[in-house]
Amino acid sequence: MAQSEIVENSSPIIKSIDKAFSRFGPSVSTVVYWKFSFTTKLTKEDIIRRPDLFSQAIREIFKDGSIAIEQAIIRELMIQFNLPCRNYKDLEDAINSVRLRCGSRML
Repeated sequence: MAQSEIVENSSPIIKSIDKAFSRFGPSVSTVVYWKFSFTTKLTKEDIIRRPDLFSQAIREIFKDGSIAIEQAIIRELMIQFNLPCRNYKDLEDAINSVRLRCGSRML
């Protein structure tokens, strides 16, 4: 399966995450998705169900720099899903807000 087909078949949440990652270089998404999958035995599509574990993977890799990456993802989610402009506690809070706002359409 070609990379473009994989992206096209991804959920809008994953597309937003990918777009945010692209701002930090071409290998960031590869590293984070690998770490998430390796440590949790889940796929990137499972991020929607377990954003806490996804945030944990980002934090383990980037330590203090993880804040910038998570904020970039939150900004993309706010734009893509027209989320209310508020201070989201963390990435898990933002993804859960998308799930509540959009229901199962995104899952």
